[in-house]
Amino acid sequence: ERYFRHYLQQAASKNRLSQDDVALWDKYITKQAVTTHISPSYRTLHASVAIMFRKFSQTSYAQLTDEVWINGINEYLSSDYTPHTKNKGLDILKRFLLWGIAEDVISGLSEKAVTSVAALPAPIRTKTEEDLINNDEVYQLLQSPQITPKMSAIIALLYWTGCRSGELLSLRWRDLHFNPPILEVIIPPYKTNPERYIVTAEALMYVARWRQHYPKEIPGGPNGDNFLFVTTRDGKVYNQMSYVTLYKSITSLSRKTLGRMLHPHQFRASHITNMSSSGVSDMVNKMTHWGHVSTNMLSVYSIPSKDMIKTELLRASGIDADE
Repeated sequence: ERYFRHYLQQAASKNRLSQDDVALWDKYITKQAVTTHISPSYRTLHASVAIMFRKFSQTSYAQLTDEVWINGINEYLSSDYTPHTKNKGLDILKRFLLWGIAEDVISGLSEKAVTSVAALPAPIRTKTEEDLINNDEVYQLLQSPQITPKMSAIIALLYWTGCRSGELLSLRWRDLHFNPPILEVIIPPYKTNPERYIVTAEALMYVARWRQHYPKEIPGGPNGDNFLFVTTRDGKVYNQMSYVTLYKSITSLSRKTLGRMLHPHQFRASHITNMSSSGVSDMVNKMTHWGHVSTNMLSVYSIPSKDMIKTELLRASGIDADE
């Protein structure tokens, strides 16, 4: 929960932020954590945006003016980031700056200059068919000589439950129920979604293996309130695994094993699409991934390929696609 502070201070030590920047963002993120209950991973995302935008403004946040803001945000919106990433960063920046203006800690910037910047048009879908991960690739990752029991469990849960990275990192052992041949997972409330329930047979073996290798130094072991995935800092104290560590681990493993870089959220889109293509009802798919049936997010995440469409339509016509 406090990782964002470490992240901000780390950036300051490399002159990517000033200490004034760190103090402002620390105060703002802490307030958001209390008033709007943003998750630990979202706090880290806020810190990441703070660091990122300074590359384009070259001015500490307290010293921003209308001209510097407009020039900096224009460069940011013209960068190589995806439209979705740009809009997410823009939204966080605008909220932070409006807060700073209201608190009179950013005095040279006008509210009008901040609100005048509109979001970019972005496609409804943030993933394409090429982004999807298939079973063969997952098993390649799981059989990699470089993979550890912990990373095996991470890959298995991301792929076969479709949980978000923040949800994965928030899981505690009490949320898992081992009932061979299945593993039942209770995903705690996250973002605006209620508690969700999912069952997986495929991930059981990998999570059970990680349970056997869970650090013996942690009091209570793989039980109760202990986080499912932990890491050490300087080899001393075990903490909840951070998103940055998760992201780096997955991108590094996938690059070395598959020759392409995967990131955690691709596993979610792949699982949602796989459930749709295997005949799971929209109702169950929605309840599994969002916790309610009224969501329209299935159209965003489910990405049927041409082969899937062809197979379904041929099957409807009584034709075996394999013949």
